[in-house]
Amino acid sequence: MSKLDDLALDIDMAATTAELIKNLEGLSSLWRLVVLRRLPDYPSYEALATVGKRESVRLDDLLAKLQPGAPDGGNPMGLVHLLVAEGLITKTPVPSDQRRFVVSLTDDGRGRLAGMEDRLFVFFSEILETFPRKDQESLGSLLRRLNEALVAAL
Repeated sequence: MSKLDDLALDIDMAATTAELIKNLEGLSSLWRLVVLRRLPDYPSYEALATVGKRESVRLDDLLAKLQPGAPDGGNPMGLVHLLVAEGLITKTPVPSDQRRFVVSLTDDGRGRLAGMEDRLFVFFSEILETFPRKDQESLGSLLRRLNEALVAAL
């Protein structure tokens, strides 16, 4: 391979990478828009899903995950108070530091989260059914590899 071929390959790779970044950014925005339309209570979903990944989550970590100024115009602490009032999460002081709190899902919170996840699963299943099976498998494999590479880069 000549240096000219190497340069052409590098330019090709840079263009592919730039296009991939643009598509991932667009996909991220589209994901949020679609989910907001399918789950009008998306901020609640985001909070419940974050807490549901573990037995409990530090309140500070949850608030950092829930981005203020999101399209819902939300107030993360207000959302936490709402979810507590609805009986979907509990907020408990940390015994070693009464100024800090952990939040956990209640049984009702787990039920609400499961219902939201079911709605999203059905919606995305309907979309993916329009793709040939081989494309579905390729997409899944490529996204898994991308996730693994991103995790490894952390």
